[in-house]
Amino acid sequence: MSPAVDAVAQASPSLIGLLFAEGPWVGFARDAEGYALAFRDLTGGVRISPAASRAELREDLLAIATCYFDEAFGDAPTDLEATHAEIGDLLRWLAASEPDPACAPLLREAAEAVDDGLPADVVIARLAAAGGHGADAGPPAEPIARLAGRYEPPGE
Repeated sequence: MSPAVDAVAQASPSLIGLLFAEGPWVGFARDAEGYALAFRDLTGGVRISPAASRAELREDLLAIATCYFDEAFGDAPTDLEATHAEIGDLLRWLAASEPDPACAPLLREAAEAVDDGLPADVVIARLAAAGGHGADAGPPAEPIARLAGRYEPPGE
């Protein structure tokens, strides 16, 4: 696993909620190259958690989207909370940059479900269908456990 990178973010990450009672907030950040899993501690420090592979990045971002629609966490701060539109953008980027021809259409279907305002359970089902694809993908992990497992506290 790649070490977490302390980020001096140009823009704050979009957050979906508090991962543990004592923090951090979990969400995603966008840069010129795409998206990444991001954590923001309660003092405002941002850590980007780089993925070791394209499949790992896909599963990280699908876990974020699933937890967002499952309302798995308490609300993030209003000014930093991810929106449906941002989740839709994230999924469209995943679909457009997906090298697996079997997975890309599933990601597009998930993005369309978000854009069309379909119920959360429909969106979650489409996200689950897109998970676990690709030659280097393992079985999909439970989304909260996946995000918790990807968090590396500062100094580790």
